[in-house]
Amino acid sequence: MAGITYPEASGNSGGGLDFEAQLWAAADKMRGHMDTSEYKPACLSLIFLKYISGGFAVKREQLWLERVRTHCKQNEARYK
Repeated sequence: MAGITYPEASGNSGGGLDFEAQLWAAADKMRGHMDTSEYKPACLSLIFLKYISGGFAVKREQLWLERVRTHCKQNEARYK
């Protein structure tokens, strides 16, 4: 983006910018001069959604495997 400068990362062997430094600078730029109490609920909500989506993916996979196993057992019994 034009006009945005990111801090140089120390110890980066590629000579470019460190990814974490870029993210931090972008977050600071978007946050602006907001107080912590103003943006904390949004950040915590995003962290919670990430946690829940990971748990949902695991549970969905378990349910899918259970359904496939049940279906296979039913077909085996049907065609014996």
